Amino acid sequence: MPDIPYDIKEQIIDLSKRIPADRRSVFISAAKKRLDGVSTSYTAKWAIAGMAIGYLIDLLPFFEDATEIGGLLGAAIGQIKDQKVKEEAERLKLLIEESFREAMA
Repeated sequence: MPDIPYDIKEQIIDLSKRIPADRRSVFISAAKKRLDGVSTSYTAKWAIAGMAIGYLIDLLPFFEDATEIGGLLGAAIGQIKDQKVKEEAERLKLLIEESFREAMA
């Protein structure tokens, strides 16, 4: 299963406790199928990558402030990706609810 936010993991655990034991495998299977391929990203990771690239560019004699600019650009990209992660988290909640309903049917 992909790396998903903690609050969604808690929701999955809480829901699985409410499912009869004989239907839990259906829930787990449906959830895994729906969550396959979901990933997360973080602003810090992109900012650090941008700063590292900027640092390397700063080593060239005709560039200045590339480390700071790279960090800012990386952070901006990370913010955009984080927004997508938030949207994906909402989608995950819906997928979990669908899996729960499927297991309880």
